Order: sequence, then structure tokens, then C-alpha cells
Amino acid sequence: MNRLEKIIKTIHQLGIKSVIEYGVYRLGLISGHYQRVTPSNFFLPIQEFLPDKVNWPFPKPSSPELINILQGEKDTLLFEAQEVIDGKVRLFGSPAIPLILTPPGELFHWSEYESGNVSIGTGDIKLVWEPARFGFVFPLARAFTITGDDKYALCFWNNFEKFSAANPFNLGPNWASAQEVALRLLALIFGGSAFKEAKSSTPDRMQMLLTSIYMHARRIPPTLWYARSQNNNHLVSESVGLFSAGCLFSTLKEGKDWQGTGWKWFNSAIQLQIAADGEYIQHSTNYHRLVLQLSLWMYVVSHQHHQQLPNQTLTKLTSATRWLSALIEPSNGQVPNLGHNDGSNILPLSPCSIRIFVLLLRQQSGLFSVSQYFPQAAGMNFRFGLV
Repeated sequence: MNRLEKIIKTIHQLGIKSVIEYGVYRLGLISGHYQRVTPSNFFLPIQEFLPDKVNWPFPKPSSPELINILQGEKDTLLFEAQEVIDGKVRLFGSPAIPLILTPPGELFHWSEYESGNVSIGTGDIKLVWEPARFGFVFPLARAFTITGDDKYALCFWNNFEKFSAANPFNLGPNWASAQEVALRLLALIFGGSAFKEAKSSTPDRMQMLLTSIYMHARRIPPTLWYARSQNNNHLVSESVGLFSAGCLFSTLKEGKDWQGTGWKWFNSAIQLQIAADGEYIQHSTNYHRLVLQLSLWMYVVSHQHHQQLPNQTLTKLTSATRWLSALIEPSNGQVPNLGHNDGSNILPLSPCSIRIFVLLLRQQSGLFSVSQYFPQAAGMNFRFGLV
């Protein structure tokens, strides 16, 4: 098959719109445009990050019911958090391994990796990206909620500072994918919300965190062309990240722009990517969960900022929740391992196995009016709680 035949076949399979969007993304790489618009040394003046100028999206979790649930599983929750303090992490549901936030080799601008000019030099990039998603923030937040012990907040700050030193803005493989940047941004926002009142959350640390979140958000818009061309979970992740950063920095003009862009593309993605019967476009139960997790986050953050998701979006999310609910095995809360499964679990609301989906679906069913009974199985009542 010659080059022209490949182009024609690609257009036929993906559509001219997606091909053009991907072409714009590639042009940005080849021309060096992305190096110019995502520099490694840009900082917003520090006075813009004063506490009274940001809006953390999650209030302090003080629900008596939530505290009672967490206290009921205290030993398990504290064991999970202690692993993080001991420098260990569980990737893709695996046994605990050392938490490494320093990428291998010399660091280059992220576009050098995407253009193929530089090799990351590792077997599987997921092993670099997964720890950098900061999923360990959630168990630390649960432990801090029920104990008030500053050691959990301090662990978050220590790892945040390690990551920041080893991964300067826009340099290295952890900045190559805007989706990974967006998912890490969400975890950092969650950490800031959970630990903002902790003793170790000094003004300097909070300003450093806000600067980092801001720089994460600035990385996403230039390459939104790629996410749009893919029309999958990349677009959902990046739009939720932008919307969340926009809500956090709602007093800034950029923040308002991010909020509007994120809102537009999230609703567009949900309405286009979920079929009428509720199945997700990637035909995967794990990616289906990822999108519902992002939607749960989006629902809560938008509600906090007095925005109502459109009826068309809510209808699709209701259908998606019902579709996945129908696959639940009542005895263990799991679903079939259908389609691609990269082990993603971006919103670990409990220390349960990543194969257990029932907790997310309980949350979704309450939000999206799904009348579905989820049997209570042993070990399933862990959660931090977004709502």
C-alpha cells in the first residue's frame, strides 16, 4: 500500500475532520510551535496565587456518615497510607513496589519525545506515567481525614516536591501526554483541597502547588487538537482537567477561558462518545469506568460552581451507568474484563481491588437517578467520598 492509499484509507476510517485535527497537531510538533508556547521557565506572578484568589473545589469532608464509614475501616485505610509513607505504591493493582517519581535519562522538552527525536529509554511508558498520576494522594487524604495526623499531609508535600524537582515544567516524558498532565492536575487539586489546612501546608508550599497546577493547565490547550482527533478518553480527561483548573483560577482571564473550553469539549465528548444504549466508544469496561470517574468529578466540581450539566449529557451518563451496572457480578462487585484494560483507576475511592466497580456505580446511581440495587459485599464499603 503506497502513501496515498494509506491517506485515503485513513480518511475513510477516521473521517476527514479527525485527520485534519491530527495533522494540525503534527504540524505543531514539526514546526517547533509547541516548544515556543509551552516553555519550561514561565511563571505567573506569585501575587496571583494568594489564598483569597483561588477556589478549591472540594470542601473539607466533614459528613458524620463519611467519617463513620472511614473509621469503620480505619486499620485498612491506615495500612494503605503507611505504604505510601514508606515509599511504596501499588500500580495497576499489583503488590507494593518502590514509588519512583524521577524519569529515566536526560530530560528534553516534551515535544521531542512526541516527535520521535528522543527516546524515553524505558520498556513501557506506563511504568513512568502511572506513579506520576499521583493516585497515592487519595489514600493519604483518607488517612488524614480520620486522624488529622500531619504526617499524611507531609508525605504528600514531600512527594510533590520530589516530583517537581525531577520533572521541571514541560521537560521530560511526564509532560509528553496532555492526558497524563490533566490526570495529575486533578490529583494535585484534590491534594490541595484535602491538605490545605494541614500544619505542613505552609504558604510557600501552597503557592508552589498553585503554580504547578497553573503550569499543568497551560500545557493542555495547545495540543487539544490531538485529543479531539482521537475522540476518546483523552478528550474527556483533558476537558475535565481544564474545567477544574478554570474553576480553581476563576479570577484569572485564563481560568475563565479554561473553564469554558473544558465545559464545551466535555459535554461534546460525552454526547458523542456514549451510544444511545450507554456503551462507551472504546468498547472497554475499564475505559468505561475511567470516563464515569471523570464524569463524577465533573459533576461535583460543576455543582460546586453552580453549573448544571446539560440534559443531553446527563441522559448519556445515565445510560452509561446503567450499561455498566448491568454487568456487575453481585457476589463480588466485579465486571467482565471486556476490551482493552491498561489498569487505569484514576479515582481510587477505596483500597479495594481495581477489579471492583460497584463503589463507583453506587456513586453514579445516586447522581444520575439510576434505580439499581448494588448488593453490599464484604470489603466494599471503603470510600473517601466526593459527594
